[in-house]
Amino acid sequence: MEPLIALLGDRQTRDVVIDALGRLRDPRAVEPLLPYLRDGNTAYATIVALTSLRDPRASEPIILTYRQPPARDGAMFSPQGV
Repeated sequence: MEPLIALLGDRQTRDVVIDALGRLRDPRAVEPLLPYLRDGNTAYATIVALTSLRDPRASEPIILTYRQPPARDGAMFSPQGV
């Protein structure tokens, strides 16, 4: 698990790693994933992964993510990026 978590630092593989961590459903991934909720480029994938983990620690941060404007260009879930 730790080598996979370490790959979160690589922007080129981050989306794949976030997806893999969600699929593994290991609760050790919750804390390392939480910061990526604030990144407009990875927030959606992170929400999906955290939801897959079904860990109550992720509930409040996910709710807060929906309530806050995204960090990138104002369009976290918009396919057009507007």
